[in-house]
Amino acid sequence: MWRMLRRASLLLFIASRMLANDVDKQQPLFIVADEVLMNTHTHITIYTGHVHAQQGTSHLTADKVITFKSNQNKMQKIIAYGKQAKYNTLPNDSKDPLYASADVLIFKPNENMIQLRGNGVLTQAQRKLTGEKIDYNTAAQTLYSAQHESSRTTIIIPPSD
Repeated sequence: MWRMLRRASLLLFIASRMLANDVDKQQPLFIVADEVLMNTHTHITIYTGHVHAQQGTSHLTADKVITFKSNQNKMQKIIAYGKQAKYNTLPNDSKDPLYASADVLIFKPNENMIQLRGNGVLTQAQRKLTGEKIDYNTAAQTLYSAQHESSRTTIIIPPSD
């Protein structure tokens, strides 16, 4: 069991290196979950129950986290589920932390993409964006929010921006 948890921790560590800032990438990763199920044939790991991952200034909390790796052991996708799954980090060259929360958070490290689905909120400093469907490219620092059914996107930009 301990070996399985170590391997599962390594999987999430690899993924977090793609999303965390440069300093965080050098820090150890700590993961706490009630249960971990790893399938080495499908390269899918499921963390269930009060999942909390921390690496330096980057934090992820969710009810459930699923990681997907390629056959070459490269992280393809991380999906975090919960009643407002939460992620925060201190981006490179920024004094303001980035906060993201949604019913579902999808991380695509190869695309530098964080997707928020359902009750999405993206906040940095006094800037805030809410919407049902938000895509944020961490490398390009661009975002897209689409209308979903009857909801609309709301954005708050302070006067100094």
